[in-house]
Amino acid sequence: MKKQVLFILFLFLVKICFCQVNKDSSFLMINFMAEATIKVHFKNFSDTILLSSGFYNFFPNDYIEGPQKKLYGDGTEYISLKIQIPQKVELNFSEFQNDSLDRASGVKYLRNDSNVTCFLFPSDTLTIKVDYIQWNEPNQSIIFDGKYSLVSKYYQDKATYFSGIDFIYQKGMLANTASNFTSFKNAIDSITLLEISFLNDYDSKNKLPKWFLDYENSDLNYFAFSIKLDEPVLNELLNGSTMQIPENYYSFTKELPLQNDHAILSIYYFLGLRSYFMMNWEPMKLKEIPSRKSKPIMVEDFVQYSRSQFSSYISDVLLARELDMLIDMNRIIDDEYTFMKEAITNVSLKSYLESRFEHRQILKQGNDAPYFYLKNDKNEYLSLYNFKDSIVYLSFWFTGCKPCIKEFPEENRLVDIFKNEAVKIITICMYSKEDDWRNLTHKYKLKSVNFYATGNWETILKESYGISGFPHNVIIDKNGKII
Repeated sequence: MKKQVLFILFLFLVKICFCQVNKDSSFLMINFMAEATIKVHFKNFSDTILLSSGFYNFFPNDYIEGPQKKLYGDGTEYISLKIQIPQKVELNFSEFQNDSLDRASGVKYLRNDSNVTCFLFPSDTLTIKVDYIQWNEPNQSIIFDGKYSLVSKYYQDKATYFSGIDFIYQKGMLANTASNFTSFKNAIDSITLLEISFLNDYDSKNKLPKWFLDYENSDLNYFAFSIKLDEPVLNELLNGSTMQIPENYYSFTKELPLQNDHAILSIYYFLGLRSYFMMNWEPMKLKEIPSRKSKPIMVEDFVQYSRSQFSSYISDVLLARELDMLIDMNRIIDDEYTFMKEAITNVSLKSYLESRFEHRQILKQGNDAPYFYLKNDKNEYLSLYNFKDSIVYLSFWFTGCKPCIKEFPEENRLVDIFKNEAVKIITICMYSKEDDWRNLTHKYKLKSVNFYATGNWETILKESYGISGFPHNVIIDKNGKII
């Protein structure tokens, strides 16, 4: 009898463990129906401030902004976000400008905007308690509460420890300023090591969940992996390959596993796998068969690479993200779409891609050019109608886009070439601060008609002109039709 009881207990424990493994593995997978909630308790807000949220999404591969909330006085607000996996979400408390008197000292004080990173989970609610009076002490003014609040607290403590340094921005700036590839790689590795050291030390004191340690380690390492792979290509694109690539530069690609089930929550992991295909796997294939035609991405090879090198789930996500991007950029034909989709085994990913392909918007030759009404650098509001009877060249850009800025001299040259013709060269700046737009148009002495788009117009232009990357160029004929 005793043996039977022990055996039953053993089976019960096995079942619990098995269910827990299944639960943990399933909640790390893409779920298009998932949703998470942020519950914001706020108090002592003597000014109205705006709370906004956003995160980088897997499908579609875009930055998604949540609903904005106005906070004033004391109260509670809820933000619901359709997240597909457990992931980081950025929160921004803006317009902390207070002209009222400090209650204790009677002295006027000025508030600053505040940014904080939290971590959300499908079907879960994260509670955030915010006290406006203590805003100058971030770890006291914003308190996380909930089942997984420790993970959000980790990002808050990291920001405090490093005085709010934006490491992603720092690494991006290294790509613009490094004098050679060796120093660039060493600098990226040094910053990454600094972040991982903090993570390990924090875990030793606070015991973070194992799956989160896997994610954060992967996110940091594969970001470095990806940016180091991409840098030689970007340098050649922007600078005409002025720096020589050291013979052993790509040795770092052997330091991380390509097949890594612990990294499936990291977007940078999948970006790194794609970059590896472009930099290493595909060039080797082209050398093996020199007679082949080279494309930016060879669909057949990408499918072979994905299916032969990775587990089924990683392969499915990698192929689906590539196909999603090609659909978004209108750079895939029906046969290639079918070939890639059929290589994906995940039913929900297939269904998502079928819907994307069916409802894609393609700006075709002969279509009416989408309307706009924007402010120019003389503070005049003009529409596309103001340029009727002229051929119009549109160039969409943003102030942080180096390839966009590289086009400026050529666009100025076009203005000179067509100065006596019915041709208008028009630039439209998006996703940028107005002061930065004005400064760059002045710095580069742009001769084009210069427009600035913000707010809803950014969304309208992105969707109507099919903008998925910058610079983005469109030519319109004298009758307002797309050429």
